[in-house]
Parts: sequence; structure tokens; C-alpha cells
Amino acid sequence: MPNVILVPLDGSDKDVRAALFADAFAGLVNGRLHFIRVLETPATMISAGLALIDAVPASSARDRDGIERGFRVMEEQLSDATRRNASWEIVEAVDVALELLRRAEGAADLIVMASRGPGTLERAFFGSVADAVVRKATSPVVIVPPGTHYTAGQRVTIGKVLAPMDGSEVSRAALDALAKLVPPGLLEYLLLQIVPPERTGGYHLPDSVGLGVAASEVPGHSDAVHVKADLARTRLLEIAQRSQAHGHRVQVRVIDSGDPASAIIASMRSESVDLIAMATRAAGGVRRALHGSVATRVARESEVPVFLVAHAAGHAPASNGPA
Repeated sequence: MPNVILVPLDGSDKDVRAALFADAFAGLVNGRLHFIRVLETPATMISAGLALIDAVPASSARDRDGIERGFRVMEEQLSDATRRNASWEIVEAVDVALELLRRAEGAADLIVMASRGPGTLERAFFGSVADAVVRKATSPVVIVPPGTHYTAGQRVTIGKVLAPMDGSEVSRAALDALAKLVPPGLLEYLLLQIVPPERTGGYHLPDSVGLGVAASEVPGHSDAVHVKADLARTRLLEIAQRSQAHGHRVQVRVIDSGDPASAIIASMRSESVDLIAMATRAAGGVRRALHGSVATRVARESEVPVFLVAHAAGHAPASNGPA
């Protein structure tokens, strides 16, 4: 059976971005796209009454024909294989996010939705519909940020994935979810861990240079090893070896940086990746996961989609993924 990819739309120009990358994912995961437009209905009797006198437009009075025409135009931009498997529907609900979650529960293997343009991202992504969906969805959510606008009118592919890691169980959840969806060999994974630079200590020299001699005693020595970075690299290589045994292509990078978000964005550009895979803690939301503002900045500044998984505390990662 094809994987079901739910694609929420709102009638704005960002819908094209969502459809474009949903099409790319459909090719990767043998997916069937299901577009959905949720029309928000009045939440109170007062607002419903105002709608009757045209002070507030009622959802039943909206131009459904226009929405349906928009769906058809969207379908024409899809690849032939995806178009044959695409479907769409228009529904009404008081709470858009809750309705999307209800429709996705047990029915969608992946959700792909676009965030709004610069200046409104904090309101549109965090604390709003997309934030609620990311936090509470049981399936992974792909956020297509404004920085992907350069892909308009193009056929995009997803081949290389940047996966920021921090050594925790949570940081591995996105990789496990992605590996479950995408067969081995179709993606190349780049595991990235960012370690803070050390002001004093935290470095050592190889034994061949001098047993027990701290790097701080030999300033600027080119053979000095950052202990935390060395440990992180060792752990990532262990993950890579296990992943390769399952048929995955994996590389590792360790970067010294005091600004994780900037390092992730810089790596996205320098490594020419097509997707960033990150995990969040389900109970705390995106803003309070991944060291606070890191996910916010990555979603705001990324020029590729961001694959997000809400990871509940205490949930063990799957054993067959790249992590």
C-alpha cells in the first residue's frame, strides 16, 4: 500500500511550495498525496450570527468552486505518477489544527505543510497551526520554509539529508522515522554534531607529542585534539557503521561552534543538502526543544524543507534506522 502524505493548504501562494516538495516525497516513499483545505467556521453563536448578516463570511458561503479549481491547478504541477494517486477534500472545522490532527491520526504516514514568509514566521509557525501539528502529530511533519521559494516552477529531488545530533535519544528519532519511510540506498545521511569551543582545557595532545601534556601548555599546537569533538566523532562513526550495515549511506561531521543554528544553516549550504531532519520533544513543543531557539532559527533561515518528529520522552528509537 502507498504511504499517505497529507498536504494541508490554505489558498495562499505558499501552497505551491508544499505541493512541490510533497511530490518529491511521494516519489521517495511510494506516496499518495491527499490535499486538504480546512475552512475555519465561527467558534461562537455570536460570530455565527454575524456571519448570517454578512458581517463575518460563513464557511458555507465561501467559494468552494474556486478552491476546487485551485486543487486542479495544483494537480497539474505534479509529476504524472503522483497526479494519478492524488486526492483532495474541503472540510469545515472550528479549530483548523485539531481537525488536521484528527484527519492525520492513523491515516497519514507523513504531513507536508509550508510556513509563511519572512516577518510572519514566528506567528505562522510557532504558536499556531503548524506548531500544534508538529507537537501533537503522531506522524512526521515536513515544514517547507520561505527560503525554498527559489524552487518555484522546478521539479525538486531529495537525495542528501543533514541530521543534527547531540548524542541524545531524542536527536536520533528523526533519522529513525525517515529511515522507516524511505528504503535504504535512496538517501545519503550526513550526521552533524556541534560541540562548543573550549576557552581553557578541553584539549589534549597525542601521546606521541608528550604524555600528560595539556594543549593549553602548548598554545596553538596544530595536533591539539578537542576532547568533546573527538568523543562526538567516535560516537557518530559508531552510528554510521551500524547504519551502513542496514544499507544506508552515511557520513559524519563534527563542528566546533558556539552558535548551533548558524552552524546547521552553514552546513546546509556548504554540504548542498536537500533536507534537514530534526526531532522535537512532543510535550514541550518546537520552541523549547533543540536548545530553545535553534529549531526556530533553522526553520526561519533554512533553504530546504525541515523534517520534524515529535519525540515523546522515554520512547526508545527504532533499531532499524540510520541512528
